[in-house]
Amino acid sequence: MEIWKFVLTTQHNQTLLLPKGPILDVQVQNDTIVVWVTNNPVKVNVHFILVNTGEEFDPTGYRFIKTVQLLDGRYVKHVFMRE
Repeated sequence: MEIWKFVLTTQHNQTLLLPKGPILDVQVQNDTIVVWVTNNPVKVNVHFILVNTGEEFDPTGYRFIKTVQLLDGRYVKHVFMRE
């Protein structure tokens, strides 16, 4: 088994082509939001929404993954994934 890392930008909506399977973790590494997943030859498009604290949005169809802080906590993003 291998674990791979993928980068999320700070954009509100984005889609990544990821190996099919569970997301192991989402964290900030060197002021960049990264997603870790196990390697799988089958790839799928995964849609993410990054929501700022206090921002209103419709969570229907999304699952909360993790809250991350950037630039020593100046920016807080709540990461959701489309189910």
